[in-house]
Amino acid sequence: MSNMSFIDRCVRGTALPDQIDDYVEQWHEGQIGQDLELRELLGMNKHEYAVWMRDANAIYGIVAAKRTKRPIEDFTEDYFSMPLAARAGSTDDAKKVTDWLRKLGKLD
Repeated sequence: MSNMSFIDRCVRGTALPDQIDDYVEQWHEGQIGQDLELRELLGMNKHEYAVWMRDANAIYGIVAAKRTKRPIEDFTEDYFSMPLAARAGSTDDAKKVTDWLRKLGKLD
């Protein structure tokens, strides 16, 4: 595995946001990034990591923010104002959130 972070891989299209749990598991098992904090391996700053810890589905907003070089708040402010039930769940739910952000003009 190269020195490229998980987020960098997502932006380049060589990893999917859904694969984040695999990276976290490999880090916990000492298979990758032993000399890095988890947030560094993932490619997140402290704020992004805190947002992701608040809600794992925020990974989609974090990747979108990195891809478009825009502040994460452009993607998460409206998302976190949604009721929890509307933003919880599965990959299908995440796609709905992504589509919703696109509709709002927050995502290209």
